[in-house]
Amino acid sequence: MLKGAEVTKEIIEKAAQAAKAQANPRSSAVRGSREYRLDVLPVLVRRALETAVAQARNNCK
Repeated sequence: MLKGAEVTKEIIEKAAQAAKAQANPRSSAVRGSREYRLDVLPVLVRRALETAVAQARNNCK
């Protein structure tokens, strides 16, 4: 999905939602419920991709 794609907020959002759709986490008393983990996953994917893009842009300067 991301390979060769222009990086936009829309493509990052699609990637975040795709990760959530494909995830199958289990509940854990230590690491959180299945529902919590599914809710937080897109947030983490967005943050990771935005950070990676920012770092890549800074390295190209």
